[in-house]
Amino acid sequence: MAKINVTRKIKNAIKFVAPTGLYLKYYAKKHDDLYRQLMIDVEAPEEYLNNPAVKEDYFKCLQHYGLPVRYYKELRFFDIKDKKQRDSFVGPGKLYATWYGVNSGPSRPKLDDKITYLKTFKDFINREWLEMKDVSFQDFKAFCQRNPKMIVKNPKGYGGRGTHVFKYDNQSDEELKATYNQYVESEVVIESYINQKGFMHDVNPSSVNGCRVCTMRFKDHVEIFQCYATMGNGDVCVDNAYEGGLFTPIDVETGEILRDPCDELWHAHPQHPVSGVAMKGRIIPYWDKVKETVLKAADLVPDILYISWDVTVSEEGNIYLIEGNSCGDGMWLREGGEWPVYARAFRDNGVMYKYKLAYNYILKFHIQELMSYLRSYDEVEG
Repeated sequence: MAKINVTRKIKNAIKFVAPTGLYLKYYAKKHDDLYRQLMIDVEAPEEYLNNPAVKEDYFKCLQHYGLPVRYYKELRFFDIKDKKQRDSFVGPGKLYATWYGVNSGPSRPKLDDKITYLKTFKDFINREWLEMKDVSFQDFKAFCQRNPKMIVKNPKGYGGRGTHVFKYDNQSDEELKATYNQYVESEVVIESYINQKGFMHDVNPSSVNGCRVCTMRFKDHVEIFQCYATMGNGDVCVDNAYEGGLFTPIDVETGEILRDPCDELWHAHPQHPVSGVAMKGRIIPYWDKVKETVLKAADLVPDILYISWDVTVSEEGNIYLIEGNSCGDGMWLREGGEWPVYARAFRDNGVMYKYKLAYNYILKFHIQELMSYLRSYDEVEG
């Protein structure tokens, strides 16, 4: 067994230092069936399956931009000939390398763990919450009486998975105790529900709709460089794209919603599919206050370069900092444009080498997951 482990380590070391382009050529030749099946799965054009030039171009794009098969097809990357435009994209591979190669400072648990987050950013969350594993039944009942509608979250969850709404409607103690025991056993976090008004509520009334505001830390300042509005789609309580939600870019300076919302595959919706509300041209209320809030919050985790903040704002001007994500997506614009900000920050902080090492590792050791872009990125981290 020891000999097998040593042999594997030697092979892994050779793989890691091997020229990436040569390794991907070898992989493309050996796994042609995987490439073809993935292209079939995403219903790619026929030429993507049978044109050798497309396949060669795809693996070059995988090397330089970390694009899964699905993104290559949906962005029609083969038709983008301008190298500068191609270079400006931040695909999942680049994001993974940012998350695990650059955003690895000691403050990261303050963002990744919901309990630690709520304690760290207590001055910004603007809502009541309880960690159920340490709560008595009487305290839980009192919380329910103060907050008849609440959000229930898995403290280790991401992407809105497992999040749901619980409503207290004067249930009997016996009924409420059953819910209490379930929540204590699963160690969830409960938070008071944020009641919205105005167009941010009307666009999808069943969910709390907000904004994702992305910050990047440089040596001497933090920049807000990308923002977009997020909204649920249907009978859901979250606005995440992973759960079918829609998103659309916001002008960083003015707070104006710039385009019709898109779904995860960039299909535009001039009116919301459920409510019929149009979003393009609307102004996020109290936008300057939103930006001020996230910039102050970023100063509490000075060793984390890239953070995507989820923020909700009420018509009365209350700012609710829902989450800060060290492993959060930005918005993949169809025309790209994001990478220069990342590269400038990495160079300014002297961490470009960390990013490159992480990117090389992801390409060599998680190539299949990256190509298929599995929903869970736990495998990449492991």
